[in-house]
This record gives sequence, C-alpha cells and structure tokens, in this order.
Amino acid sequence: QSTLSLNAISRTKTLLNFISGEAREGEIKAVLGMRGFSKSTLIDTLANHIMWENLQGSITLNSEKLEGYLLKMTSDYIM
Repeated sequence: QSTLSLNAISRTKTLLNFISGEAREGEIKAVLGMRGFSKSTLIDTLANHIMWENLQGSITLNSEKLEGYLLKMTSDYIM
C-alpha cells in the first residue's frame, strides 16, 4: 500500500493544499471534479510536468520524499 501526500502552492495563490490519497499496486485511479478544481494541476504535479521552481511543497510516497528522477520514474499519465 502506498500513501501519497501533496502540498503545492504557486506564487500567486494556493492551487492544492493538503491533498492525500492511497493507491495499492495494480489499482487504477481517476481524478474527478468540477471545472477549475485543479485536477490537471494535481496530475501535472504528480507526473513532474510542472517546474518545481514555481511551487512550494512536497510529494511523499511511503513516507519518503519523491523528487526529480524518482518522481518521474514513479508517475506519469496519458490523456
């Protein structure tokens, strides 16, 4: 079982705050919500598609901070 926590803040406003979720090996997850509720921001952040110079916060997996290459290797998405 993996636990993911995210807190990312832009320079102008809070985009995501204290987001958390769980995913077990082999599970597929969906992100649902109304327009403008930062779904794409969440997914882009998890897939390391947002430049971290523009964000504050961290992503953890099993209590270990994910950064750079490790984050890129553990997450991505297809649209």
